[in-house]
Amino acid sequence: MIPMLGKPKPAEIVQTPFTDWVASFSPDGKWLAYMSNESGIEDVYVKSLTTARRHRVSAGGGIQPRWRHDGRELFFLGPGNQLMSAAVEPGNEFVSSPPKLLFAACGPTSVAWEYRYDVVADGERILWLCPANDTASAATVVVNWAE
Repeated sequence: MIPMLGKPKPAEIVQTPFTDWVASFSPDGKWLAYMSNESGIEDVYVKSLTTARRHRVSAGGGIQPRWRHDGRELFFLGPGNQLMSAAVEPGNEFVSSPPKLLFAACGPTSVAWEYRYDVVADGERILWLCPANDTASAATVVVNWAE
């Protein structure tokens, strides 16, 4: 990480003997959500940018972390291409709810670095790229999917 103000001096955020990658900064700049294989499989972790504290958010697998615009929710893909969500409490300590399943996604299982989804700022709508099985192009938009 390189600060934008003052004399820029690079600093490592995460330094472990594991593979730590595909990271996303929280909107308030306090946290870094990233993937690590520390548990033996890819899981989503969140680390403070000012201390050594870190927390595992997913359990049993997680990739592609994304923050809601206000930082109050963290999305990621769980096993079986399932979109998961963990509510995040505001504050100086990282506190999140256990992840909940939002829905199982279409298409083949995503690879760690290939995001096929995006979340609108308020977290109420999600756009998902679903590759077609044939040469025809089509777009399906699902609204009110939670109902």
